[in-house]
Amino acid sequence: MLTHQMWMVADQCNLTCTYCYFETGEYSYTPSRLTASDYDRWLRRCTSHLPVRSVALTGGEPLLRPDLVELAAVARRHVDMVRVFTNAVRVTDEIAEELARVGCSADVSIDHVSPDAADQVRGGTKATLAGIERLDAAGVPLQIVMVVTSLNWREVEELVRRARDRTWQVELLAVSVPSRHPLSMSTLTHAERTELLRVIDESADVFKSRVYFERLRHFLTAGRISMIRSCVTGQEGVFVNSDGEIWVCAHRGDMSLGNIRDVSLPELLAGKGAVLARRPAGPCASTGCLSLT
Repeated sequence: MLTHQMWMVADQCNLTCTYCYFETGEYSYTPSRLTASDYDRWLRRCTSHLPVRSVALTGGEPLLRPDLVELAAVARRHVDMVRVFTNAVRVTDEIAEELARVGCSADVSIDHVSPDAADQVRGGTKATLAGIERLDAAGVPLQIVMVVTSLNWREVEELVRRARDRTWQVELLAVSVPSRHPLSMSTLTHAERTELLRVIDESADVFKSRVYFERLRHFLTAGRISMIRSCVTGQEGVFVNSDGEIWVCAHRGDMSLGNIRDVSLPELLAGKGAVLARRPAGPCASTGCLSLT
């Protein structure tokens, strides 16, 4: 029930992606944050009674926290798999080396693979690409995450080529905007969709999650997002927001299961069981979810 955990460790971001749910008003940032000691005490309590296999550090942009490496080290003290979800803009050589030393992997979000691209959606591409290179040089295992839009879909093939050359993994997400939005892939012609389908069908070897691969194919062929029938994180894990409130997942924040500072594990597990009994984790049609394992 607590096996996979996502921690929203930062409550702000240094980019303004127009398709991000924080930018579009679906969620609001919370004003407070936890300390490394809070997370350490929380994981010590969890792992003394239950298995915790993975922790994902996300935001906002987690590297806006000056203690991000310390948070990662705390998680690695208790858990074998720790992932940092970042746009890599703030990655320095020192940060990359420290994350490698701690033993983290990084999931880096990009819009473009060319530093000279018309960076219309969020900015920061040159800095992100430089951050990827620093992480790679330090030996941090990388997964590159691209939200595919009408503006960047032609760059998927180049991303896959680089991933094969550098042993990176790739996730491609269908952009979460209305079909009439200029970024929507619904604006692609039949020939353009066919070309993108060819590219992703020839790229299956670099995709970490077969679920995301199939969902993107379904979107291109059917014009809508397919349902996630079962969510591993929702069933077996939790989402912790930046003030410590615990949810079943990031998209189900309507009911808190308690706060990591003071909730008892029996209370938390009973509350989660009751929430899932009323509404199981999945089916879900969210396009913005990165929780699948």
